[in-house]
Amino acid sequence: MKNKLLLVLAVGALALSFVTRAAIIPVGIVNDIHVNDILNDGWSYLYRENYGVTSEISIVFGELQETDWIYLVGIRNSDDMVLAGAAVTWGAFSTYTALNVTHDFNGASWYFNGYSFGFTAIGDTINQNTADTSSYVGGNQGLSIHTNFDSGSHGTFFNIQNHLVLPTYFGSGWSAGSVRALNNSSEYDIAFFVGSNPSAPVPAPASMAMFGLGLGGLFLFRRKFKV
Repeated sequence: MKNKLLLVLAVGALALSFVTRAAIIPVGIVNDIHVNDILNDGWSYLYRENYGVTSEISIVFGELQETDWIYLVGIRNSDDMVLAGAAVTWGAFSTYTALNVTHDFNGASWYFNGYSFGFTAIGDTINQNTADTSSYVGGNQGLSIHTNFDSGSHGTFFNIQNHLVLPTYFGSGWSAGSVRALNNSSEYDIAFFVGSNPSAPVPAPASMAMFGLGLGGLFLFRRKFKV
């Protein structure tokens, strides 16, 4: 009986060693929280730049899988307050939507095309002109980012906005919560965080200790079984 119990404990320890603390995934749109609240909930930075910078989507998100969770937020730099944020899987986020069309996921309405990407409260309509310039019925909760547009932040100018295609670049504005027209703004940041992927857990240091405990338990069981 003792040998069986020891085996169960050892196997359980091995299993627990591969369970990491997953990021806490908020449902719906969050407003007026601090960046540290997100980091303390198990998220880590994937990207953070001011609204005036344009970045290439394939470079920023190229390593993500469809099931990976991301957390899109707009941040006021003076105090690191998140004015609007929402979490979504990369697959749901990067799903093409037609002009002024959204799809609901995890408590928010999302859109993604060659005009802009972002989210708004479920039930709100959007007006992509070219970013979402609508008045948010749900309390100015939304966030909208230009795509395929560079107003000169990298020393060049291009405008290949087309709502009929998927975006290749993002940046150069436009809104975070009730704050709008953030074209070329350096006072506000766009940030993406990533959370742990349940399909690919990574052992943490504490978990490695548990793994060692499991191996030790199996070793003791094997010795007792031989005796």
